[in-house]
Amino acid sequence: MEETIDDIQFELEEARRSFHQNVAELNDKVETVTTQLQPEHLLQEHLPLAACIIGTVGFVMGSSGDRLPIIRTLILGGLLGAIFREVRYYRFHEP
Repeated sequence: MEETIDDIQFELEEARRSFHQNVAELNDKVETVTTQLQPEHLLQEHLPLAACIIGTVGFVMGSSGDRLPIIRTLILGGLLGAIFREVRYYRFHEP
């Protein structure tokens, strides 16, 4: 009976250690992702894409009149396609 109690206590301690290790790893991953999603980090890592996004949004929003709605729609669609391609690429090719 005493041996069974010792075994259960040992397993409980192992489970606690494993739990604390998993929590520490999860916190590290959360910190890494949080850092990567900071606007400063995104601008530093993807400056050309950010410049294109800002320029295109400025063009679409600031364009006067409705002379070229089709061209604005195509440009915005191309921009969104490029963004999604970049996001998908970096999601599956993380170092």
